[in-house]
Amino acid sequence: MSFDGEGTLVLAWDKKAQRFEDKTQDIVSLDFDGRQYSIRFRGKRFPFKYNAENILVCEPVSSQDIGDALIEVRGTPWTAAKRLEFFSTAAGPWTRVHYDTQSGPAFRSYPTAEVRYAANARQQPRLEQLMGYFENVVNAHPADDPLRPAFARLRYVHPDSALATYLAGAPLTADSSVRELVFPFSSNMSQKDALSSALSHPISVIEGPPGTGKTQTILNLIANIARDPSATVGVVSFNNAAVDNIYGKLTQHGFGFIAAPLGNRDRKAAFLDGQTARNAELMKFMASPEAQQFGDMELATSSARVNWVYELERGVGQLRATLTQVEHERELFLARFPDSPSAALPASAESWPASKFLELLAELELSQFRRSRLESGLPTWCDSPCEVRGGF
Repeated sequence: MSFDGEGTLVLAWDKKAQRFEDKTQDIVSLDFDGRQYSIRFRGKRFPFKYNAENILVCEPVSSQDIGDALIEVRGTPWTAAKRLEFFSTAAGPWTRVHYDTQSGPAFRSYPTAEVRYAANARQQPRLEQLMGYFENVVNAHPADDPLRPAFARLRYVHPDSALATYLAGAPLTADSSVRELVFPFSSNMSQKDALSSALSHPISVIEGPPGTGKTQTILNLIANIARDPSATVGVVSFNNAAVDNIYGKLTQHGFGFIAAPLGNRDRKAAFLDGQTARNAELMKFMASPEAQQFGDMELATSSARVNWVYELERGVGQLRATLTQVEHERELFLARFPDSPSAALPASAESWPASKFLELLAELELSQFRRSRLESGLPTWCDSPCEVRGGF
């Protein structure tokens, strides 16, 4: 019996993979005698015999138009998808994705767990209201402003995107599954904290004056995301100079092959023309010791050592800040006693321990407190400021 596959799902047991596979589009004819299936596949002259338990033939139980939603198959967006069909099988639920191609309509089927229907977040009233507000703001710009066509293309907002989180006013919950961090570019404790926060939250803002390491933080952020073979990173800016700066730093350190400096037509053409050279750089890197893979335990040990160094650097910075304050106090002291600084303290003060100076400071503070009370007409029989706060 001839078979076209439309409206039917045929799954065959794959012994090697130990799972059912979709064979619907490979089948030319299918017959069943009550015990066995006789199936002839495209390009084969003779049919193959299958026991009944190794073949599942199912009809769809429901269907759904995609509308303005997005279909993701195994994590990859299918922008051409138009309709879904759902099947209930002995191997679990399956979903068929219908999509358009240049040669006409087509379809493929997958276990339902591998297909995601990502609804347009703009369907939420709050988000659509805010997007309407932003649309009015953008339309107030001049007609040739590049924001206008860019915003006009923003008809779909992914529910997992940072934009959806921002518009919904949702709490920024931290992701505790972040892997051990790597730092192929120089860093410090504050930059490490910023990197950790950026990787564990959907939205992050890293601010700092020039020279505080924002570029290095971006480079380390790219490096940590690029460790995941399925992940991608988009570096965007209002001008090419900022993006080119990041690309230049990656190239300078031998990692330019991971980046695609796109933009206008000329930049895209230049990128495609350089693909052969980048592939050679990638192969050279993969053969180098720098491409060595480290386990989580090794990274955890190295990370602990790096944290220890960062803590020392932070402590040094705090000590330098304290030293600056002390030097400033010294300048003020010398300005008050320019002729004979030693006259402010007895000669024996040079040999005083630190505890003696603390006692002197406490006595001076108490003396100042009593003087202020006398000037205010208050009794001075309280021994300390603490007693005054507790008694009044």
